[in-house]
Amino acid sequence: MDEPDGPDPALRADALLHVGQLAAGVAHELRNPLSVIETSVFLLQEQVGDDPRAARQLRRISEQLSVAGAIVNDLLDTVRGRHAPPSPTASFDLARVVREAVAWVPRPPRLAIALRLPEDPLLVPGDARRIRQVVINLVANAVQILAGHDDSAGIAVTLDFDDRAAHVAVRDHGPGIADELLPRLFEPFVTTRPQGTGLGLALSRRIAHDHRGELRAESLPASEGGGARFTLTLPRAAPEAP
Repeated sequence: MDEPDGPDPALRADALLHVGQLAAGVAHELRNPLSVIETSVFLLQEQVGDDPRAARQLRRISEQLSVAGAIVNDLLDTVRGRHAPPSPTASFDLARVVREAVAWVPRPPRLAIALRLPEDPLLVPGDARRIRQVVINLVANAVQILAGHDDSAGIAVTLDFDDRAAHVAVRDHGPGIADELLPRLFEPFVTTRPQGTGLGLALSRRIAHDHRGELRAESLPASEGGGARFTLTLPRAAPEAP
């Protein structure tokens, strides 16, 4: 008798359930230290006075606290099966959000990120904070992938659009994605990195779906320079009535 392909689905589902419960517990416990850090930053902001360098660093800490808090909230919502749809009337400039996201990702000095964005605002409906987190995650993944490889080729982040949708593409020149992993890449706890959790892409796709968009991945052939490309597609905001 042939052996079944892959792990037993019931065992895998049970393992995901337990890991999901563990992740929810960790996320819940992270709220306390994040709250303490936020309070400390607030108190320090009153002490730095006119020191521009200290004020700038405190702003960066505060920004990253907001990012961390958003990740915790999205993780808890995902584990609990709660996905609040974004407001149908809210919209934001996607080009600005992409620019901010790229600026927030730390990277080695020699690693260049080529940014191609439209000059005019490109409005899409939804939650700017959550979409910013998706782009941060995609760019951070590309930076980490290139950390163990030749990073001289850099990363390309582009924003294209048509009449109906906007497309944010993050392309690296790393080793690409294995064929056997590609179909499962967006499943929770599936990762290509030894220190990865496998939650970032799962959360990012969930956010894309909440915004009536999609997130897809592809491994590029050597004839195109190799590497991987992740594309976030979002519907554009309806034009305002004259």
